[in-house]
Amino acid sequence: MHNLNLHRFQNLDLALLREVFLDQLRLWDKDTGEIYEIKTDLKLAMIVLVLNENKKKISSRNGMELCAKTSTYFDEWVKQSEIDFINMKKISC
Repeated sequence: MHNLNLHRFQNLDLALLREVFLDQLRLWDKDTGEIYEIKTDLKLAMIVLVLNENKKKISSRNGMELCAKTSTYFDEWVKQSEIDFINMKKISC
């Protein structure tokens, strides 16, 4: 179990992020900041595709905020993801 502040990772390159997150699958507990290793035989990979090098018209952060404010499904998705997290933690950790 580890403690993680995600803000530390926003400026790291993708190779380092792959080493941190993809060598082993982990669950991040948003309430405590704790990270739990998941036992799995999955072989994960990451692909990055740049479609356009221009600055986006709307940032990812603003897009996520807009989605959270306007989606009729967002609140239910948050509730269900919390249930899924608890169940995944019971099975995998």
